[in-house]
Amino acid sequence: DDRGVKRLEDRLLIVPPSLDSEKFRTAVLSHPELPVDVKPHPLHRDNWAAEHVRVVDGELNELLPRYDVVVTGSPNAQIALAMLDQPYIRIRSSDSADWESESGGVAFDSLDEVLDRAVEPDWLRSMCARHLPDRQIPPDVSTESLLSAVTWALG
Repeated sequence: DDRGVKRLEDRLLIVPPSLDSEKFRTAVLSHPELPVDVKPHPLHRDNWAAEHVRVVDGELNELLPRYDVVVTGSPNAQIALAMLDQPYIRIRSSDSADWESESGGVAFDSLDEVLDRAVEPDWLRSMCARHLPDRQIPPDVSTESLLSAVTWALG
């Protein structure tokens, strides 16, 4: 339920994957013209300070719905976005390079490809898609199966 949640406008949320955190940081810092929010991986929170970067914190399920455009290569963020039925822009990463794309969306090879065109909001929104195949969502995290999984575990 996202009633009362204020959506943030005019900023991308970037959720770097753990293994490619340095690549994502380099790309973000090389685009000072683009104001972004970053939800760094908990193990890689250092060295994001820049005038155009705002580091945000919070649980993914509460944070992600606040943004119109989320860019990520993080498998955890992709699962959360799929559960929220929220489209996003996927960057292939070392954490999930073999995940296939679906829904006609594009999986980009680098964050730079997206940031180079991020000043075009229509282009950004047109690149959003759901890239996580249903078979890659763990069975105990969907809305329908969570209750049965908890019941089974407590059973």
